[in-house]
Amino acid sequence: RNIIDSLGLDEPMMLEDSEVKSEWTRRCVGVSVVTDYNHRVYQIKAVHFDKSPGTAFSMYERDRRASTSVTYEHYYRSYYMKDITDPRQPLLEAVPEKESEQVFLVPELCSFTGFSDEMRKDKNLMLEALKQSKVSPVERLGAIQEIAGEMAAKAAGEVGSSTLSSCAQCLHDWKIRLSSNPIEVEARSFEPLEVSFGVDKKYTIEEGGSFNRFMRNGLQCPTRFDDWLFIYPESDVPVLDIWLRSLRDIAQVAFSMKMSDPVRIVCTNQRDELERVLEDRLRPTTQLVLLLTPQKDCRRVYQRFKQLTCCKFPCITQVVKSETVRKRQSIAAILSRIVLQINAKFCGPLWHVELRDAITRPFFEVPTMALGISVYRSWAGERFVGFAASLDTNCSEYYSAASALEDEPSACARGLSLKLQDFLREALLRFARRNGGLLPEHLLVYRASVRQEDWPVVRATEVEALRAVLGAVGRAGRSGETYEPHLTFIAVSQRTGVRLFCCGPGQSGA
Repeated sequence: RNIIDSLGLDEPMMLEDSEVKSEWTRRCVGVSVVTDYNHRVYQIKAVHFDKSPGTAFSMYERDRRASTSVTYEHYYRSYYMKDITDPRQPLLEAVPEKESEQVFLVPELCSFTGFSDEMRKDKNLMLEALKQSKVSPVERLGAIQEIAGEMAAKAAGEVGSSTLSSCAQCLHDWKIRLSSNPIEVEARSFEPLEVSFGVDKKYTIEEGGSFNRFMRNGLQCPTRFDDWLFIYPESDVPVLDIWLRSLRDIAQVAFSMKMSDPVRIVCTNQRDELERVLEDRLRPTTQLVLLLTPQKDCRRVYQRFKQLTCCKFPCITQVVKSETVRKRQSIAAILSRIVLQINAKFCGPLWHVELRDAITRPFFEVPTMALGISVYRSWAGERFVGFAASLDTNCSEYYSAASALEDEPSACARGLSLKLQDFLREALLRFARRNGGLLPEHLLVYRASVRQEDWPVVRATEVEALRAVLGAVGRAGRSGETYEPHLTFIAVSQRTGVRLFCCGPGQSGA
């Protein structure tokens, strides 16, 4: 289905309606689409309601060496034999390959990639998709070898032929010889680390990585709720007492989390009344706001609620659908997941990797802070830096911060250096406050997404910035020694997509 059909709107072309425009923007911006005329994948960065298939653009014709004005409708009809049926649809702006270019797409000729909300509701479809995505390493290696073998055989069988298939022609043009067997290299394989759950319950997680059954061991740091709000529609009043009692029982018995009676607030018309309710009832002492969304229009209520509680009335929130309250199957598992989510939002760790293991013990025998730094660049060229630093011996409590950076490269580098210094100072203060005045003796920094050619800049701006802060701290300890921690800076490159398969005795790949 094309994008217009996938939106599921009754009148998708009523663009004068603000809700219709909002739905277009919500569903399209940031997603990937594929065109049905050349099967290319694009990422959408904006929806232009002021443009349509009848909008003209300047097209350069190489044979004439001149630019001509042509509409998108005429362009697709002339070059791809595609007739556009609805001239009122807006245009989608995609992320271009070159910053100097602009790429506009017609929604009618594009389809969403991935799964829509309707598809996610189809359990059989999602189960089949899960089977396809969770292929074992043995099966994946076999599939790769099979494809490589077919390509190599096809190319070898057509040697000397006057006509070559596209596969053979590509290999011939690039002078590539393809082997069906992968290269074998010697590598070091580490044993899986133990993971601690609850009160010092340690387990080795299997390859699937599922933690669900281990979560039954309780919480490492349960939270206590004395002041929280419970907002719900009037239609849920008949089942409310039983559900709330069950939630509190699960929290108390299974996870040692104490939840006092909430302040109950009836709010039926939530889209219009949530802002007033939060303004009237939210207090600085409020720990949590739990919202039951109505069965109708729950998605827009959720968006409105999160927008208000993130931008206007900042507080920790948990949203539960009304249909979830009425479920009778697996109710204990559902309530347990809600309790775990709430506790995690209060920075209560659900588990941690056992760092006293022989592999990691050398790093953590002394007070150690693990740090993560990453710089993100948006489609529009905006840059943001993210920073996180561990505060405890298990690396399960963190101080985190983020900030926008300047667009201009030199200003961006200076700004990044200053931001990292500010973040590290605050992280050291938080670490000392958390550990009785003790400062870390070892700082282990992971810097994500660094290209090899950028390493000199990273070293000059980021590494030296961190060293400057550590040197400035320079306070004398109780024994009179100067504070001189060790700094380990690891740059992580994400450019190379290498797929590794471990082949052990009696294994063809695992």
